[in-house]
Amino acid sequence: MNTTLLALFLKGLVKIRCKHYSLFIVMFLCNSTQIIAQEEPFTNVESSSYQNDSALAYFHFKRFEANVKALNDSAIFHARQSKALAEKINDSLLIVRSAYALGFLFKERGNYQVAQNYYLESLKIAEGHKNDFSYSERVKSIYNGLGLAYYNDGIYQEALRAYFKSIDIRKAEINEGLSRKDANLGLSYTNLGLVYYKLGDLERAIDYQHQALKEYIDVNANDLAENYVNLGLAYSQMVNYAKRYEGDYSEKMIIDSAIYYFQKANLRCEYFEECSPNTQFEMFNGLGLVYEKIDLIDSSLYYLNKAGEAFPSAPNRVIVLHNKSQVELNKKNYSESIYFADQAQLIIDSAELKSLKPTNYYLFAEIYEKQKNYKKAYKYYRSYDSLDQLLFNEKVLSGTKSLEIEYAESSNLQQIREQKSKIKEQEKSLLLSAIIIGLISFIGIILYRNNLQRKKANNQLFQANKIIEEQNQQLKNMNNVLEERVRERTKELKTANVALKQSNMELDNFIYKTSHDIRGPLATLQGICNVALMDVQDAKSIDYLQKLGKTASRLNEILSKLLVINQINNSVISQDPIDFELIVDHVVQDNRKTNAADIAVIKEINPQMKFLSDHDLIKIIIANLVNNAFKFYNQSSRVESFVKIGIDSDRINLNISIVDNGIGIDEQVGDKIFEIFSKASEMSDSAGLGLYLVKLSVEKLKGRIILKRTREGYTEFKVKIPLNQDD
Repeated sequence: MNTTLLALFLKGLVKIRCKHYSLFIVMFLCNSTQIIAQEEPFTNVESSSYQNDSALAYFHFKRFEANVKALNDSAIFHARQSKALAEKINDSLLIVRSAYALGFLFKERGNYQVAQNYYLESLKIAEGHKNDFSYSERVKSIYNGLGLAYYNDGIYQEALRAYFKSIDIRKAEINEGLSRKDANLGLSYTNLGLVYYKLGDLERAIDYQHQALKEYIDVNANDLAENYVNLGLAYSQMVNYAKRYEGDYSEKMIIDSAIYYFQKANLRCEYFEECSPNTQFEMFNGLGLVYEKIDLIDSSLYYLNKAGEAFPSAPNRVIVLHNKSQVELNKKNYSESIYFADQAQLIIDSAELKSLKPTNYYLFAEIYEKQKNYKKAYKYYRSYDSLDQLLFNEKVLSGTKSLEIEYAESSNLQQIREQKSKIKEQEKSLLLSAIIIGLISFIGIILYRNNLQRKKANNQLFQANKIIEEQNQQLKNMNNVLEERVRERTKELKTANVALKQSNMELDNFIYKTSHDIRGPLATLQGICNVALMDVQDAKSIDYLQKLGKTASRLNEILSKLLVINQINNSVISQDPIDFELIVDHVVQDNRKTNAADIAVIKEINPQMKFLSDHDLIKIIIANLVNNAFKFYNQSSRVESFVKIGIDSDRINLNISIVDNGIGIDEQVGDKIFEIFSKASEMSDSAGLGLYLVKLSVEKLKGRIILKRTREGYTEFKVKIPLNQDD
């Protein structure tokens, strides 16, 4: 018991400290995906014929360009040399380029604060020469790079500010005549969407990704796969917060959208684009996670395997194995889950991926906790907590070393300037030393205060844990009582369900046998009436016989519809191609035979539409809705009666719309009109079964029907049936 409580208590402390996780680990624990940011390419420095320091400065910049893709120390060295020489000869344009280059290199190597400083230095000089096109054309790129540095550093407010500035500049360029392709507005929209994704504002993230996609399509760009992947990741993240968006998006719509955009990206990568391994990894990994959320485990594992094949770097293989382990854990396949976690740990140890160790330890702890092996769970929670603290301290030390390196670099650059004014530079060094001492003292005070607050918080947690233990025991007792009640109610429900199924079967048999047995005598009665009408000459007798025959026909119609009800309830849905034109023509022709009224029929049927479904059920829906419109047409000579039949489809549903300007249906009737033996109008001579048949057929096809009034006051029945009948 004590081991169990310690494991749970340590798990609570781990969750409280989640705010100290690195960006990558947080993303890995949440959904193991990272959205793909976009950086603008470097423009080559023009060839020059500078002499001495000037020529040497441009030589170093050329060497930087040759090494930039490798992101190695050589690229940094040449960029620094280029910047130092540019400052010496006062070449402000080359200073802008070199500072921008250093910002890019440090950003790509993860030193975001240093990158921000270089970007800001480049931006300050470029904006000081904004009337010169050579400088102004680079400002938008600097803002974009600065935004990425802020974004990766988690300073999202500043990232938004930088991206919005970049967008304003690009829009101004378009207004001044620059082509949309050269302005590259989609780049800023993409990166802006990423910031909102990180902030959890998924609707805005999706909106900006759509704007970016529209921009790229408008300029006939070919590389659309990254945007499709970003949209897929945003929708898949929205699944975790489905309740927050349920007013505007159903969970099924969110999942369908995520799968749709991932598959669009897959199509682009397979046939139209040469996608990067990272793009393919994020795409397949995202698909695997989405399919896991809808319990399509085989599909989930298939795409997770493809993700590992697409970009088999050590960190990516760990991500895939981690996700596989999580899938098996959710299925309660604990041995498989442990196997994948063990494989991930082997890669972490062999590749020395220290940042991923805490994540895997946390996974082990979850597995053993669900197995109720609290001793092992406690062990891994302890390992997770201590290792996470160690990594946090290493990052603090690494950041301090980076600052020291940058300070040393600044000192080296200062020595160049000291040749011009040695006394002035010594004063600056003393001032800088005083500032550093002050900062160190300030940081020491902050760390001391934080330590006191942490001790206080730990004491409060200890006290709170005692209260939680007592409440947990109370909850356990209450759960036992509730579980017993649930078992009793479940047993009662099972008994009631069996009785209800038996009752429904008996009712179906009764309707079928009754309808079938009555139709024989009814047919005889109709035959006698027809023969009698041929022999009888008395007018009153003829009138009685005609009324009797009409009543028998109505009864025959009612029995036929009752048999149809039985057929619908017991039918197996077929998958046949539906010819809507042919069905509508037959239905209209049948109604014109039985109703001589001059009613205009307007057809709006999409001829390109292909739909597979049950032919009989579709015909029942269209026939009864059209028959209803013909029956209740407006008999006034001043009204030109019409029936408008619209059939089309969107990405999800088949849409059928029947509009007429007949006598109308009282809105107070509402959904009661679809109940059995309910009549649309007191003028009706029917049995009130037509709309009930429509409702049964629509529900059999997993659709829905709505009665509404149009703006003009006409009656409209709208039917929506899913295109995919397998869902």
